[in-house]
Amino acid sequence: MRYVDEAVSTTDCKLQDLVIVYRDWTYASRFEYGWKGGETYMVYLDSSSNNDGQMQKLLDEARNAFRAVKVFLMPKPGEATTVDTTITAIKDLDATFMKQLQSLVERVVDELISPRTFENEVLQSRDVLDVMLDIDEGYSNEEEVTSDVVKILKEKKEERLFLIVKVAERFYKGKLQKRWKRFSRDTSRQMLHSELKNLTLEKFDADCKEEFILARDATTSRGKLEVTMDEMFQQSINSHKSCVLM
Repeated sequence: MRYVDEAVSTTDCKLQDLVIVYRDWTYASRFEYGWKGGETYMVYLDSSSNNDGQMQKLLDEARNAFRAVKVFLMPKPGEATTVDTTITAIKDLDATFMKQLQSLVERVVDELISPRTFENEVLQSRDVLDVMLDIDEGYSNEEEVTSDVVKILKEKKEERLFLIVKVAERFYKGKLQKRWKRFSRDTSRQMLHSELKNLTLEKFDADCKEEFILARDATTSRGKLEVTMDEMFQQSINSHKSCVLM
């Protein structure tokens, strides 16, 4: 913990989350594999009757230094790997191990690793591989690399914004169709539209925040979403009037 003590003493905030991966876990009948089992195991360790005091001290020091301490219980890679340690083929790994490995990586990448700002663009951990695969080789200077990385990050941001808008549109349309028949007057339907519109915009803002998309970058898409919802509502009004006339 020496490095941790020095790091915390020189900063105003705690370090990021500490994830302890307990490999070759053999007590799955008591504490299941993965994050859930790890959480239960931590509760078990916290019990004064289940540790010798030294473990509790270590946990307390870790929690004081890190934002959170998490445990992941990982199964053995498979029987084949215990016989031949040189095995590298994925097909030789146990299905349970692969499933838990995927669960570990997905959460670490998507939730636990904080995003970073790169040239005013947000770089998420999930983008790193895409950036590495997409950028060209043979750059002559650092500016060319920076330019390409920023371009890729902007494209990723636009892709996420596009999906967020589409989800929001489906959300509004589904809610409107579900509740439309309950309101017979234009004034009450207008109130319904305003309610659903605000609800959808709240969802849009929350989804953008979850994807680390800044408000300034989402302004245009948010405005277009509002226009689209108004058009959807007007189409519903016109469709209802047509049915009445028929």
